Amino acid sequence: KGKGPKGQLTGAIDLVAAAKPSEKHPTFRLTSPALKDGEMLPVEFTGDGASASPPLAWTGAPRGTQSFVLIMHHLDPEGRTKVYWLMHDIAPQTMGAAKNATDFGQMGVSTVHGRVEYAAPHSQGPGEKRYVLTLFALAAKPDLSKAEHPVTFEPLLAAMKGKVLAATDLTVLYA
Repeated sequence: KGKGPKGQLTGAIDLVAAAKPSEKHPTFRLTSPALKDGEMLPVEFTGDGASASPPLAWTGAPRGTQSFVLIMHHLDPEGRTKVYWLMHDIAPQTMGAAKNATDFGQMGVSTVHGRVEYAAPHSQGPGEKRYVLTLFALAAKPDLSKAEHPVTFEPLLAAMKGKVLAATDLTVLYA
């Protein structure tokens, strides 16, 4: 494995990106009144600010959506997937979340600090980092009956296999 752009290992597997279907759903979109895709993450949503989780909105979920899963992650310089925010069992009628909301689904464990909460990104290490918020629309709720609770992202991704109708991303940067 060699070093690629931004010092990341080439050949590293982004586990969240790998769970997405190959085709994009044309109308499914994840947006935020506070975040702009491809732009800097406002300090308020970081550990250098208020550590607030950002408000989100989504539209255009495919017909047949029975549940949503939200994962905010980042690939570290060693190519490991770090999960900052994990929400699952989001009801199909839900179309967004308010700033600091914790009640729009079941919260899972952040791999950044091992707690059941939003892990705000910090400006550690040199350079700009890329954080991706991915919303998955699922044809059925993942069966997590055999998973440890609170849920971590790897068993959740495994339980989502074969159920993903569509996925949409919102990418932010922070340095």
